[in-house]
Amino acid sequence: MPPSGEPTPRDETTVTYYADLAAELRERRCTEQETLDALRGVREAAEASDTTPAAEFGEPAEYAANFAGTRRFTQTQVVRALALVASIVILVVLRVTVLRGVDLMPWGVLQSVAVFVAIGAVGELIARRMRRRIPSGFVDAR
Repeated sequence: MPPSGEPTPRDETTVTYYADLAAELRERRCTEQETLDALRGVREAAEASDTTPAAEFGEPAEYAANFAGTRRFTQTQVVRALALVASIVILVVLRVTVLRGVDLMPWGVLQSVAVFVAIGAVGELIARRMRRRIPSGFVDAR
């Protein structure tokens, strides 16, 4: 970083690369430790050759294809499943309590679609944030 403390474009590009690589590794069912080890290996190799991770290893998706994780389910899959369950529960609760007198067609269907879309969108935002986060030990340990 320059003396001003502001990240340079290369720093921002590198951070984006690490976040994208972490997301790709998680989608390949890598555990947090496996993701952390891979990110550290990329950083060490890029620093040793004094180049960027992208120049050294190519696109994050291409490099992540070399890894096969050991997880049964990804965090993204769990969050999406929980969002689906939450939307069903909320829909049933609304239908039984607040919207008891609403006709099923068409307002009940529209209400159902709205609940599924809203909860699904929130779940997807949470899942994306979780996928792209950098493992905690990566930034601290240098």
